[in-house]
Amino acid sequence: MIASLKGVLASIGKSDIIIEVNGIGYLLNVSSKLISSLGNLGSNLSLFTDLQIKDDKIVMYGFIHSSEQLLFRLLQSVQGVGPKASLSILST
Repeated sequence: MIASLKGVLASIGKSDIIIEVNGIGYLLNVSSKLISSLGNLGSNLSLFTDLQIKDDKIVMYGFIHSSEQLLFRLLQSVQGVGPKASLSILST
């Protein structure tokens, strides 16, 4: 599993970012709170990650602090709360 990434911020989307690590761009879904705290493109960034493999897709989520990562995982243990809802909760 990929537990963390350290690289250069290459792109900022509405709910995701791309971090480039040694020439490979990783797409990470992140909270809006994290997006608002980011620096400029090209800045160095270190994130904790959560990689989820589903039947039809592989999705990675990014977090500034390991406590956010743990809370993200804990929220998903509640029935009916998935990754999107967990990110929404972390955004508030």
